[in-house]
Amino acid sequence: MKTNNINQEDKIAKQKAKYEAEKEQERKRRISLLSGNLKPIKTSFHLNVGEYAYFAFQTSRMADRDYIESHTKGAGIGEGFGRVGVGIAKSTTTQERVTKLETVDTGTLLFTNKRILFVGKEVVSVAYQDILAAEFNGAIMTIKYPSMIKNECYDIEKEPDAALYFKGLMRLLGKDKSKVNEADIDMSDYPEFVLPPKEKVKKKLSLRNKIFIGIGILLFMAIFLKGLIQPSIIIDVIVLICSVMALPILYVMNFFMKNQYAVEVQQFKRIFLWSIILLVSLFIIYGVTSSSTTNTTAAKSTAVPTKSEAQVVKKKDEKPTPVPTEDCSQSADPQMCITMEINREPRLNATTDFSNAGLIVTNKDSVDWRLCTVTIGTSENINSAYEVSGWDIQFPANQTTTVPWGDFTQDNGNRFNYSTTQPNDIELDCSVNKEQEHLRIN
Repeated sequence: MKTNNINQEDKIAKQKAKYEAEKEQERKRRISLLSGNLKPIKTSFHLNVGEYAYFAFQTSRMADRDYIESHTKGAGIGEGFGRVGVGIAKSTTTQERVTKLETVDTGTLLFTNKRILFVGKEVVSVAYQDILAAEFNGAIMTIKYPSMIKNECYDIEKEPDAALYFKGLMRLLGKDKSKVNEADIDMSDYPEFVLPPKEKVKKKLSLRNKIFIGIGILLFMAIFLKGLIQPSIIIDVIVLICSVMALPILYVMNFFMKNQYAVEVQQFKRIFLWSIILLVSLFIIYGVTSSSTTNTTAAKSTAVPTKSEAQVVKKKDEKPTPVPTEDCSQSADPQMCITMEINREPRLNATTDFSNAGLIVTNKDSVDWRLCTVTIGTSENINSAYEVSGWDIQFPANQTTTVPWGDFTQDNGNRFNYSTTQPNDIELDCSVNKEQEHLRIN
C-alpha cells in the first residue's frame, strides 16, 4: 500500500511539473505578443497599398438602442346597481425610455498597421490616430472615436488574444513607448491545476496466495477426475502425492516468506488454518466419492438383466415398425404427417388480397377471430418468414381488416418490404371460440 501511495504521489508531481512548464510557456508567449513580436498574416480582404493585417477574428458589433416602454395601471370599468350606482375605474399610462445593448452587425475585425477595420453588413474603418481610447474589459473591446455610435463595442469572448495583439501592435508601430513588465502579464485567466482523481489500487495476490490457490485447484481436479472415471492407480497416486505434500509446502512457505511478505504475516495464520480445513474437507469428499464409485461399479457388474431389458437387447437391431402418432417428429414421413395434420385442422373461412397498404383479410365467419398470428413466406427464401402476432391482432366477423406490411418482421428484426418482395405462402392461426383454427394460402 505504501508503494502504491508513493507511485501516486510521483504521478501527481509529474503532472504538476508538466502543468507549470505549459503555464510558463504560455506566459512567455504573452510577453512576446505584448512586446510587439508580430508578423503580418494573409487576408482575403482588399487593403490599401503598404497596409498589412496582423490579427483578424470573427466578432459581433454591439451598441445601445433606446426603446419607449408604456405601463398602464388601473385599467378597466366597473358597474354597480342599487344604492351604490355606477362606478368607473380610471387608468394611468406612463412611459419610460429603456436602453439595451444589442448586436447591430456581425463580421470580421482586423488589426492592420494603419487602422482597425470591421467588415460586416457595414464597413467601419478607424485610423489609429483617430482613436481616442481603447478599453478591454473581459469579453468586451471598446474603441472610442469621434463618429462612433452610442456605446459601440465588440465581442472578444472567443478571442482573448485580441488585447495582446492590439497592445503589441501599438508597441510595434511606436505608438506605445513603454516596456513590458511582469505586472503587465495577466495570467488570472489561465486554468488552475486540478489534482487527478485517486486511482483505486487493485490488491494483487501475492505469490504465496497464488500457490495456495493452485494447490487447492489441483486437489479439486484430482478428486473430480476420481469421481468421473474408473478407479485407477494413477489417480490414487496423484491424490496421495498432493495430499502428503500440501501441508509441508504450506509450512515451508510460511517459514521462508515471512521477511518478503512482512505485511501479510498476520494474515498467514488465518490462511494456514483455512487451508488445513479445506484439505480435511477434500479428504472426506474424496473418501465418499471413491466408495460410492466402487459400490456403483460393483452393483453394475453383478446385476442380472430384467425381462424388459432382455427384450430391448434382443430387439436392438430390429427395424421399428411405423406407428401412427400425433407427434410428426416421430413419423416415418414427417412432411406428409404435417400436411395431413394441417388438412385435419379446423379451417378459417377467409379471403386475402394485397394492396400497397398491407395484407387485406376478410373474415367470412360469423364469429370474431382473436389472438391471431399471420405469417408470410418469401419467394427468395421460403424459410425466412415474416410474422405478426399479439393480443391486438384480431379480425372481426364479416369484416375486412388490413394488416400493414410494416408490422411483419423476421426474427432478426427485418421488416417486410412490399415494393421489393412478393408475398406468398400466407398462414393464419387464430383463436375461434377458444379453439385454434388454421388457414394456409399458397
